[in-house]
Amino acid sequence: MRPMGLCLLIVGMVWGGVVVSAQQRLTQWDGVYTIAQAKRGEPLFMDKCAYCHRDEATGGQQILITPAPPLSGPGFSSHWNDRSLEQLLTTIVATMPQWEGGTLSRQEAADILAFILQDSSYPPGAVELPPDTDMLEVITFTDAKIP
Repeated sequence: MRPMGLCLLIVGMVWGGVVVSAQQRLTQWDGVYTIAQAKRGEPLFMDKCAYCHRDEATGGQQILITPAPPLSGPGFSSHWNDRSLEQLLTTIVATMPQWEGGTLSRQEAADILAFILQDSSYPPGAVELPPDTDMLEVITFTDAKIP
């Protein structure tokens, strides 16, 4: 017979040494990238993204019949509100740059995303934004900081 006892199940991810449970999701307001990572992402952004999304990430360059969407400001935050950073990173990898989707590695896309977050004045932290799917799933983009 098995001894009966109390079992504690911790379901979560380790983010920078902290266990993050499914109920305690991170947001981009929690410092999920580093300044060094954003610096790596800036030249990639300028090379791969700025032509369509502009140097200021405001979007607007005409692509076929629709302008490129902004990567900062209210249009960007309302579009990605309540979605995981995994969804955003996967979109970057699959579709960017225009007509060359799938040519960026997940690490390059994570570095670009770190630059986009920095450019939008979201706070940096001590741990780099990972390219790992499971880790990005626990980070939700929220258009407003939740106290």
